Amino acid sequence: IILASIFTGGVGFIVAMTAIYIIIKLIFTVGRIIHIYVMAYIGIAFMFCVSFLFVPCYFFQESKPYFDKWLKLTVGYILTPIFLFAFV
Repeated sequence: IILASIFTGGVGFIVAMTAIYIIIKLIFTVGRIIHIYVMAYIGIAFMFCVSFLFVPCYFFQESKPYFDKWLKLTVGYILTPIFLFAFV
């Protein structure tokens, strides 16, 4: 249909170029969604790998801010795929 629109004239050419633009934009959007999803799961895996360093920080008043930052990042990485699929 896009190829036929190119050869129909002025308006058809504009419709074809708009369709091609939308298809390219859709491909880049899907790529970005996949990228964000994979990076969130890599972040979750990394945060769980270093959890043995930060969970004991909860028990000491001096190092509790480190635990709080780790927990915020971990929750953020967990919620990212949820909000991503809710948006999609």
